[in-house]
Amino acid sequence: MENEIQESIVSFLGHQFGAEKFSPRITYLELEKLFAPFKQQISALGAKIISITGTNGKGETAYTLSSLVTGLGLKCATWTSPHIVYPSERLKMNSCDIGGQRFRQLIQKTADILGPNFTQLSYYEFLFFCFAQYVILERPEVLILEVGLGGRLDAINLCDADCVLVTSLGRDHTEFLGPDYRSILHEKIQLARQNGLVISNLSSQYFNELLIGEQQELKFKLWPLGLEIKGQSPANGSDWPYYKANRYLALAALQWLIHCRDKGPGVGPFQSVSFDQLDLLYKKMESSFLTYNSRREMVTYNGKGLIFIGAHNLEGMRVLGPLIKDELFQGSKQARAINCFVSFSKRPDSEIRAMVKILLNQERVNGIYITGFNHPKAASLNQLQKIFQDLIQHDVSETVKKRLIWVEDWRSFLKNEEPLKQTGIKDEGFGQKLSEENFSRENWLVAGSYYFIGEVKKFIGSSHSLGDPSAFDVGARC
Repeated sequence: MENEIQESIVSFLGHQFGAEKFSPRITYLELEKLFAPFKQQISALGAKIISITGTNGKGETAYTLSSLVTGLGLKCATWTSPHIVYPSERLKMNSCDIGGQRFRQLIQKTADILGPNFTQLSYYEFLFFCFAQYVILERPEVLILEVGLGGRLDAINLCDADCVLVTSLGRDHTEFLGPDYRSILHEKIQLARQNGLVISNLSSQYFNELLIGEQQELKFKLWPLGLEIKGQSPANGSDWPYYKANRYLALAALQWLIHCRDKGPGVGPFQSVSFDQLDLLYKKMESSFLTYNSRREMVTYNGKGLIFIGAHNLEGMRVLGPLIKDELFQGSKQARAINCFVSFSKRPDSEIRAMVKILLNQERVNGIYITGFNHPKAASLNQLQKIFQDLIQHDVSETVKKRLIWVEDWRSFLKNEEPLKQTGIKDEGFGQKLSEENFSRENWLVAGSYYFIGEVKKFIGSSHSLGDPSAFDVGARC
């Protein structure tokens, strides 16, 4: 029943808005006017608003902070995007997804409030308006908002953030955000407000100089946490797993929230706590941190131990490398080898090639199983096959090319029904069958596009012995 409701919501949104993409139908000024009644009611709640921007790490930081805030006893609403399986994942109250029935009612109510104007919104904007109405109804004390794209023109910027978290900075979506780090940061940091707080995880001195330049213009307060983290590591922070930095960022925001909650007569302005204090808190809580939706989330399916990590862009794949080397499946009996099952969203050929090469450079990766999938944002089969045939013919050694395997039908592959095939080499024939040794290994990393991971999770959820997505360990279950 729940899945049927969720599918009906997917169908409705697709019919009304089409595939989700950055394509505003109205100007941002018009969007602000439509949002004004929602904003007025949200402002009246007096809730603290924390917005999260950056190239990677936003979702995990949002999930972690949501769990911490809920544990503190504060009612917390969280907005994230994109969704992995169903759009309802984007709206959370106290770390729990809104249920399908409630979400459907909320969509109808929001559409009724907007009237004919609701069709002027994009897919993303309409769902954020639904989230705003959810906040108005539930009256949380804290709002956590993950940016969808950039910051300046994103729907979450309709809300005035009290605190902005900056997770990372890389060259992604340059067609919208600009070609260089300066322009990309400028777009992202527009979420900050005068006298608001920005907590930054950027560890590069150059990035911090850019951030200080933005601070002089926007007049926000800055806590350069990334530089403090960098100063604590013998390798300047490069040997730290990315998720650890995300957790420190969430803990730093929590300290600010505690100050806001406890602020009273005689309590001065917030002062950033020392890194030693944060580190002590981290160590006390380390065993209680959770993994979240497609972020080191693990499930067993059909004899395979799967771990989902959405390294969906080049920066994400770069930080995945050290995690593969040092951490994944280290408690497993077969910790020495990992197989990687991967597909990609629409990206330039050069970027996809670079992402595959990063995986090939990981000694623990025994085989890289590449496939295509059906989604509006998926890379085409022709593009993927061309890239990987070129890799085998021109870019990799004879030894390495044997680790590249093309999977024609990924669903049959997961069910152990499709024989393993090497990526096509014309003079050797397309589809050579490989040794079954790789197929029987138990450790599988499912990576690349979040949209691909969503399709895999939906398939597993529908065919899993438990019968629904509750088979997954997604942190808090409600």
